[in-house]
Amino acid sequence: MRKQLFKTIFTLVFFSLATLAISETNVSIEPRVGGSDLPENSSITGEIVVSVPAKNAIGQNKWFDTGVALKNGSSITINSTGTWRLGPGPRACNGNGLTNFPPFKGHLYGTLMAKIGRNGKPFKIGANYQGKANATGRLFLGNNDSNSADNSGSLTVSIKYGNLAPPSMIEKIVDVPAKKSIGENKWFDTGITVQNGTSLTINSTGTWRLGPGPRACNGNGLTNFPPFKGHLYGTLMGKIGKNGKPFKIGANYQGNANATGRLFLGNNDSNSADNSGSLRVSIRYGNLAPPSMIEKVVDVPAKKSIGENKWFDTGITLQNGSPLTLNSTGTWRLGPGPRACNGNGLTNFPPFKGHLYGTLMAKIGKNGKPFKIGANYQGKANATGRLFLGNNDSNSGDNSGSLRVSIKYGSTAPPTGVDKVVSVPAKNAIGQNKWFDTGVAVQNGSSITINSTGTWRLGPGPRECNGNGLSNFPPFKGHLYGTLMAKIGKNGKPFKIGANYQGKANATGRLFLGNNDSNSADNSGNITASINIR
Repeated sequence: MRKQLFKTIFTLVFFSLATLAISETNVSIEPRVGGSDLPENSSITGEIVVSVPAKNAIGQNKWFDTGVALKNGSSITINSTGTWRLGPGPRACNGNGLTNFPPFKGHLYGTLMAKIGRNGKPFKIGANYQGKANATGRLFLGNNDSNSADNSGSLTVSIKYGNLAPPSMIEKIVDVPAKKSIGENKWFDTGITVQNGTSLTINSTGTWRLGPGPRACNGNGLTNFPPFKGHLYGTLMGKIGKNGKPFKIGANYQGNANATGRLFLGNNDSNSADNSGSLRVSIRYGNLAPPSMIEKVVDVPAKKSIGENKWFDTGITLQNGSPLTLNSTGTWRLGPGPRACNGNGLTNFPPFKGHLYGTLMAKIGKNGKPFKIGANYQGKANATGRLFLGNNDSNSGDNSGSLRVSIKYGSTAPPTGVDKVVSVPAKNAIGQNKWFDTGVAVQNGSSITINSTGTWRLGPGPRECNGNGLSNFPPFKGHLYGTLMAKIGKNGKPFKIGANYQGKANATGRLFLGNNDSNSADNSGNITASINIR
């Protein structure tokens, strides 16, 4: 009776506040043109299983973030299993809610609810739901309750979603003011996020002025003044990411994004005080790639003892080489007495199977080899398969509690292709760990073709060579001095590129290039490397 009275009072207060909030925030939001309003970890299609706690009461605005971003019109299928409790007594129910209490907000207490976007309108899921997303945004789930203080348990929810495919090319038109002087760091934010390797076509029309007199020009810049920062004053410039390296757009540009990040445009000028006018810029860019990292949070019960082969299925399938970060919080118990611990295990008992009792463990695939997660883990998947987690214990009879585990894992989709030309300085000596970051990310098994042209110098005298290295000196680290080398990932094993290379990526990670040299003090010159990834 006490809780029911509280719920009635809370309902009246909540509706009053909600009405006031709606009246003050009922504004029209115009969608952006071209760019996606989804978070950068939005996916096209997928399936995910989450555990939604009864504590996530929507009447207290405690929505559960599924980590899934949907597009308006995409198909959704949601099935919930299990029961949760809304307090003592006859208050356990499945996702369809409690039939022995009056409704709350038009639905039964305990009904599994959803909304799309933080300000989305709640709708019923129940035990089963199939339909279409009515908006674009993040999917949230919650318990139709007004007070979660004595709630317990959780529902296991399977979410299958299929987003509508975006067009192969998206176009956006922006007006870039002449006042956006890059010499004053006044970059223009286009609102577009591009992925490394995304195709990019930019055309600018019109003229802008850099001051009085003969200082009007198109995106190619002023030809009657000396250059500024290596390009003509007034040239339309671009960069990707706030700390990205500026590159020339001019009147026309076609290429591939050399990094992942926001696209900025600007005027190659050092003083915008008397600038005027703007350029109209058409930006056409390829589909955003699948998410670089996906996050899922699960609760792993202490009862999932790996010594009894009671592994917990996370519902996540990994690809060999995909990046993996796990963080566990909370404690679980392995029985009475001093047997509570976090994911790092019990330090007051002898180890079991080479690790402390109570250590959070993982394996990939049903027959995978167990490895330690502990409280924190960062690495790469060592196989392709389902990710399982478990408690390093041999008897779960009197175990209790659970660990909450955040799992971030890399996208498995290979890149659509990258064509990039870079200039690698001779100063990038790999013997001094001065690797050159190409900005290109490759997937394990991707085809790589690299052709290098030009020469660099490794000091005075007869020390000039192309990517194949100096044949008149003894080798260094198994290859000729001056050989163009590569590695994938910061800790990757170096391999020879030379003047020409064709092969398959042996790992997933960033591509680095460098000069096979041990001392770059008197090195000079650059080698131009053409990189093709498929």
